[in-house]
Amino acid sequence: MTWPKKDLFAVTVDGEVLINIRALDEENPPPLALQKNVFVGVPLTPTEKKALSEQTYDAHSALAAAIASERRKRGGRKKQQ
Repeated sequence: MTWPKKDLFAVTVDGEVLINIRALDEENPPPLALQKNVFVGVPLTPTEKKALSEQTYDAHSALAAAIASERRKRGGRKKQQ
């Protein structure tokens, strides 16, 4: 499987954040993880959750800045049709 993997993270109903086991061990994933439409996840530690949150925020901020920059180059917002 190539990167990025589909569904890298999941959140359980009780708020636990999981990382796809295939992102951790692509060489020897458990057989269940190889089945179609099956997500096998490992819970993140509190430190990992914080890092995920911070890096996701940073990535979204960078993307928003890039989009805003492109719009300024094009002369602002396009009219809605």
